[in-house]
Amino acid sequence: MTIQNETGISLVPSRKKMTEDTEMDITPMIDIVFLLLSFFVVGSKMDPQFALELPKAVYGEAISDKLSVVIVVKTSEIPGKFEIFKGRGTEPERLVVATDPIAQEQEIADFVEKELSTRPDVQVVMIKAEAMVTTGVIETVKRGISQSDMAQSRRIFLGTDEGATY
Repeated sequence: MTIQNETGISLVPSRKKMTEDTEMDITPMIDIVFLLLSFFVVGSKMDPQFALELPKAVYGEAISDKLSVVIVVKTSEIPGKFEIFKGRGTEPERLVVATDPIAQEQEIADFVEKELSTRPDVQVVMIKAEAMVTTGVIETVKRGISQSDMAQSRRIFLGTDEGATY
């Protein structure tokens, strides 16, 4: 039964038809999942009982120190600084005196070029470094070696030793 006014308009609103919502908003669920994940990551405690044992380093080929051009890199007495020496020793006269990396590379390239030209039987350039030497310093030395034309056909080896003081 419908109630109408004198103009014929229904006074009782008709029921809206229920439309089925086919899409579900999962944003709140994703928020809760991330909140739970971050809670458990922050609240969890690492168990030192399950510490991972890393394999020991495998030694590569044996390289003769006498049949190679050697460059020694060690930590300086000044914190954060490193010293590069041309040759096997760490005498002050072997020290690379340049402080600019580009000038250091050139000085290393000149040394390697001179050594390889006087000793043609040498096939290896070896970098000996203390354990605390950063990779940036090693990269500077490698770039210096690669600037030498004669070093292009030689192999470059890097050796580090934790307890070594050169």
